[in-house]
Amino acid sequence: MAKKRMFSLLVIDTDTFLDMPLSAQALYFHLCMRADDDGFIGNPKRIMRLINASEDDLKILLAKGFVIKFDEVGVLVVKHWRIHNTIQSDRYTRTIYSDELNRLCINDNKSYALMDGGNNLETKRKQIVSTDIGIDKGLEEDQEEDSDIEQEELRRVDKGEVNTCSESSLTPSQKGQITKQAKTLFDHLWSLYPKKRGKSSVSDKQKRKILEVGQENMEAAIQNYITEIEQNGTDMQYVKNGSTFFNSGYYDYLPDNFSPLPVRRSHDVRYQTTEEYMESTRGWYTDDE
Repeated sequence: MAKKRMFSLLVIDTDTFLDMPLSAQALYFHLCMRADDDGFIGNPKRIMRLINASEDDLKILLAKGFVIKFDEVGVLVVKHWRIHNTIQSDRYTRTIYSDELNRLCINDNKSYALMDGGNNLETKRKQIVSTDIGIDKGLEEDQEEDSDIEQEELRRVDKGEVNTCSESSLTPSQKGQITKQAKTLFDHLWSLYPKKRGKSSVSDKQKRKILEVGQENMEAAIQNYITEIEQNGTDMQYVKNGSTFFNSGYYDYLPDNFSPLPVRRSHDVRYQTTEEYMESTRGWYTDDE
């Protein structure tokens, strides 16, 4: 396993990454430094103890999509590993987590993703351009070395050592089946949502994202939101339209992200002092917000 690792600004210079607490960012860097040549970490809990990171830090990385967890074995993989790093064939050591690697595929932007339902998608040879992978390495690499890396990546895709999961790698029948499943699930979830406005504004692409989130998580998100508006007595005119909720509004209400707020006071009660307001709203927001 290599002793040096690279990091791309395409990932760590985004608002999504920089908005995380510094402790979560530090955990990400330590996980990347200790990952194997395919981006897998077999001892995340040990690393967390070593740097005094909390479970919340890991939950944030999972919720934000910077790492993927295999619960049954407790292994993590860095989602954007192939954006950060490329390794020459003479230095590459295949991960020991072969079963977990076979459950992953590679998106067009070189990030990992879990294959739908764990089923093998059609593996297809796809062109890998060195500028997509080697951006922001901070090192001057000659073209010959880049070519070697590209050919090694292509060889591994061809041999089925890694999978591609871009829509271009799916057959028409597979695309049609996934779209049909996504539409069926969305219609079911729509029937559960209290304010049915803007259904046509939810695209097929977004429905497929919802399918990836899963029925159980989405049903829980809807119930969490309904509970919140009932407890707060939110007028229907202020409830999110269905199109708003299903396009992006559900995220904060997913089980891993949802934190119930205290029931708010009636709107006809005014706070007499700033101190009274601060005391009554204690716990609505965390210190890092």
